[in-house]
Amino acid sequence: MEKIVRYILDFVKFVTIDIWRISAHEEKGRRGILYLVLKTMILTIRGFFKGKMQMKASALTYYSIFALIPLLAFVFGIARGFGFDSYIIEFIIYKYPEQGEGIKYIFQLVESYLAHARGGVFVGIGIVFLFWSVLNVFTQIEDSFNEIWRIKKNRSFVRKFTDFFSLLFLIPFLITISSGISFYFKFIISYLNDSYIISPALNVLLVLLPYVTSWLIFTLIYVVVPNTKVRFSKAAVAGLVAGVAFQLFQILYIWGQQWMTSYNAIYGGLAALPLLLLFVQITWTIVLFGAELSYAGQSVRSFEYESDVKNISHRYYEFVMLALAKIIIKRFENGEEALSLEKLAAIYKLPIRLVSVMIDRLCQAGIIVETYCNVEKETGYQPALDINKITIAYFFTKIDTSGSESFKLETREEFKSVWDYTCQIRETINRASKNKLVKDL
Repeated sequence: MEKIVRYILDFVKFVTIDIWRISAHEEKGRRGILYLVLKTMILTIRGFFKGKMQMKASALTYYSIFALIPLLAFVFGIARGFGFDSYIIEFIIYKYPEQGEGIKYIFQLVESYLAHARGGVFVGIGIVFLFWSVLNVFTQIEDSFNEIWRIKKNRSFVRKFTDFFSLLFLIPFLITISSGISFYFKFIISYLNDSYIISPALNVLLVLLPYVTSWLIFTLIYVVVPNTKVRFSKAAVAGLVAGVAFQLFQILYIWGQQWMTSYNAIYGGLAALPLLLLFVQITWTIVLFGAELSYAGQSVRSFEYESDVKNISHRYYEFVMLALAKIIIKRFENGEEALSLEKLAAIYKLPIRLVSVMIDRLCQAGIIVETYCNVEKETGYQPALDINKITIAYFFTKIDTSGSESFKLETREEFKSVWDYTCQIRETINRASKNKLVKDL
């Protein structure tokens, strides 16, 4: 038992602390890939539960149900405009055959909504409400994604309108293409029943097609919705995981409905409502898990040495900050390109989280500023003033005095001498290095 407990404790320590001390520069090959995958999964699961994604999925379920008819009306209206609205209806009924009657009733409501939005007293109000409902649900989705990605600033109204409605325009086309390819394959298979070589291959393609469609839709969501640049490769991996999970859940959901006769007997005609709520909530849970996975995949390096960065000594804190300032100043002096956060960390083999903390502090102190460092407009850093004025004394004075000092503790008689002594020590150090430039260290 002692050995088992020790192994468990060692494993917990490894996944919480030790694995984050293994940087991407230290481990290559298969072991490096294994550590990267393990870190990504740990970060995804930790973020999912720490961020209370189940609660966010419940909130998004409410907004989705509230906007269900306007959303379907918008998608259905676009499809009708291009003449393939019947494909949308056939696709949804084919996907959820057990809910055929409920789906037909929902589309009756959609037809009624579109009819009221087009004419009569509702001609203006109906369209405004439709756009508001769609925009509102996407705003809630964007807020959830931005929280996952640690982004504080939302899109402007114009960007919300263009980005989200562009995404909605694409969905009917994806559904129609998927549905059209499925029908095309079925048509070919009906003529190839005697061929035991080609027909099975087409059957496999037919089975995989919904997974590919879901993968593309989820990937688009993970690229478009967060108000930041998401790498397509990370969004594609997350989209693949979420798309497969969604398709498997649909199979389970449809299978479960066939065996829920007792549930239907209790709720009667209302049985469809709680089942719809359950379906929407689990779908949002899958979507948010995929969003966490895309964030973890792109940001996993920023969590290296996480616990060590939190507990860094003051001496080492000042040393790294001074070293980074020297790097940025010397590159500027030599006419070299400004480096981004990621490149600074990669070239000098530093944890990106540590570099991020130090760079923020240097910017706050006014020693360096952000700039564009290449044609892709990637954020880089360069000196904020003449490098021949950035002495060691100037550097530490700016670092020491940037920030708030308005707590008035130094004005109390019992602490005034302590404050004077603290200032005197720093002044003594600064006098000794007043002519020494950071770039000459």
